[in-house]
Amino acid sequence: MAVSVPAKQGNLRLVGESVMNGGSFGRVSIVGEGKLIGRTECDSFGCTGNSVVEGDLVAKKVRVMGELKVDGDLKSREAKVTGEIQVKGSAQGDSLNVPGGSFSVEGDCEFEEMTVKGMIRAGGLLSADRMELRLFGGSSASEIGGGHILIKQSKAMKLKKMFAAHPNEVIKAGTIEGDVIELENTMADVVRGNRVSIGLGCEIGRVEYRGELKLDRRAKVGEQIRIQ
Repeated sequence: MAVSVPAKQGNLRLVGESVMNGGSFGRVSIVGEGKLIGRTECDSFGCTGNSVVEGDLVAKKVRVMGELKVDGDLKSREAKVTGEIQVKGSAQGDSLNVPGGSFSVEGDCEFEEMTVKGMIRAGGLLSADRMELRLFGGSSASEIGGGHILIKQSKAMKLKKMFAAHPNEVIKAGTIEGDVIELENTMADVVRGNRVSIGLGCEIGRVEYRGELKLDRRAKVGEQIRIQ
């Protein structure tokens, strides 16, 4: 996805408790508690504290190690989250990487590639050409779509269950549709794809597949329909 940033006002660095108007910048760096009022556009956006953007955030690169709240839409070519992002609008871009933390979007969340080792929630569509979700904590989406969809538990979640009684943490979705789908710990009404694998911890209402279907004997599946 091409992210266009207009003429810049220079770099912006906020330290401590600060409030500034949004605008167009080169680099934006926030350490502490920062608030940007209005649409903010930049080459890179970095946050190691608690930040709020009261409007859209458009950035070629986003790095969040703290907490970021975006009141509008988020558009980023590359977004990396080891803290928490909450977006009231929609989110889109080329690459979303969540090596630890959470990513929450009230609208649609659409990236070309998506790798999550934490928690993700989308009020609308969760979509990526290539999606790898290794989840720690309950996640959800209205719909999930993509080319290759892989959903499993993270190693950290499996380790946690070894030492403490803990209910299954799953991802919940209405419909999951893709070409190749590999699922664990997933609850969905409908799963539809070409090659489908339903693994441990899944509860699926109906599976529709064209090519191949693999079912773990411990998975719960209502209907299995092969479509032409």
